[in-house]
Amino acid sequence: MQPLLVPLPTLPLTPNGKVDRKALPAPEFTSSHRRAATTPQQQALCELFAEVLELNEVGIDDDFFEIGGHSLLATRLVGRIRHTLGVEVSARLLFESPTIAALSERMAEPLQALSALEPVVAIRAQGNLPPLFCLPPGGGLGWWYRGLTRYLDPQRPIYALQSASLIDPAAPLSASVEEDVAAYLSQIRAIQPEGPYHLLGYSYGGATALELALRLQQAGQEVERLVILDSCIRTSMPGFDSATVPTGDYRASILQGFLENIAGCDIGDYDPESLDFEKAVELLKYSIFSGFDAGLLERFVATQNNDSHLLNYYKPSGKFRGDVVFFIATQDCQGEAYVLEPGTFKHNITGALRTHDIDCRHDQLTHPQNLSRIGRTLAQDYRL
Repeated sequence: MQPLLVPLPTLPLTPNGKVDRKALPAPEFTSSHRRAATTPQQQALCELFAEVLELNEVGIDDDFFEIGGHSLLATRLVGRIRHTLGVEVSARLLFESPTIAALSERMAEPLQALSALEPVVAIRAQGNLPPLFCLPPGGGLGWWYRGLTRYLDPQRPIYALQSASLIDPAAPLSASVEEDVAAYLSQIRAIQPEGPYHLLGYSYGGATALELALRLQQAGQEVERLVILDSCIRTSMPGFDSATVPTGDYRASILQGFLENIAGCDIGDYDPESLDFEKAVELLKYSIFSGFDAGLLERFVATQNNDSHLLNYYKPSGKFRGDVVFFIATQDCQGEAYVLEPGTFKHNITGALRTHDIDCRHDQLTHPQNLSRIGRTLAQDYRL
């Protein structure tokens, strides 16, 4: 859809004299340039998109996640496509091809299992700019970042790193943040031996991204951009004492949260404590994680449980010399033991903490509709 120009007598400004984007009126949209369906399948998809999104009409070039869609509605949409058209479509395919024009071209393809279980995933290998290296959140999966390709400079290669304990059934769980960082550092420098480096980390990956940046600077390398998505350095929190942190097993609650809040599954009458991995895989069948088998899901949950504990003992090896771009999920979960505190990074950097609010929960930050806001901000404000 093409936005109409909205005339304003003056631009709203912040106290610092910059344009206050939050105070700008939301533009209305016009369908005058919307491409219509050209095949019966496209027409049916237009109707299903409109039904799920509760819109009057949808064009074949409208992006599902930019006109109101999110992960839960994506799961609902693929169910409606399966029921109405008799075509098996995964939510992951919708995430990769979010317009009707693109989706209709790919619907003839067979469902693909979750691929790229390698230490480093080349999300985009081509380009003449320095790469962006993305560090995985708890659980070790770097696949979340694939949506960034639609927003960042097409000449910017993008690589996602993944935890060894996730991709290798024989690999032990990591013993420390520093152990993960050492592995990631070796993998990154094998791809890009010299700076400038661009790093991005989400949640647990925020800590590893910071430590990677420190190690690179200590080796005399330039780190041009450090981007953190909703993370904290727990040992920098006032009054935090790792000796008093409970060390329980949270795998059952991690599995439940993953199914309900990230994959968008309805666990129905299942008791979360008795929900085993085989049952969970069945629930994931039509979600974005349709390629997970029971073994991979069990490793993902165990890695996330371990990563959460490792954060209790991580202390940065120095202060990062430069600014940090920080995205905050403003709908943080209430009642959690350790609420994320962006300010903890201020104790570990010499530059500014440049914050951007994203109206979502922590575990929704890499949902496509939120990743689009992050990607656009990085491209427009930070030339990534």
